[in-house]
Amino acid sequence: SEQFLADIHRYPGKYSDLTKAITTAVATHKDILGNAYTATMVTKWKGPYVTADTQNAVFPTGFGGVINNVFMQVTNTNAVPYLTVVITGISGPDFDKIDEQIDGAPANRTAGLLRWVSAGGIDSTKFLAIPIQ
Repeated sequence: SEQFLADIHRYPGKYSDLTKAITTAVATHKDILGNAYTATMVTKWKGPYVTADTQNAVFPTGFGGVINNVFMQVTNTNAVPYLTVVITGISGPDFDKIDEQIDGAPANRTAGLLRWVSAGGIDSTKFLAIPIQ
């Protein structure tokens, strides 16, 4: 997504913005802040920005989870906003293993770049992937 940012000068709102050309259709394509892409931005799209093996409707992980298509912005405890990837379907024990690799041991489900979120009976993982500048 760094090349997408360099080309479009905005952070993508969806993973699919990295795989298929963006348009000015607001209902379909918005940046991470919910703003529509302009016609000028559409002409600067030079993707796809991810490998061909990830260009389908489902983005599986190696731990049984699935990466959601929509990115979000989450502010870390250091007051820096991050482009955040949401992953569903990762078990608590697997989350802890991944978190220990990303944020260090012992696993901490509420701090660091990987967060465990449980809302409405659905467990998900949020990965604060890229600082937004």
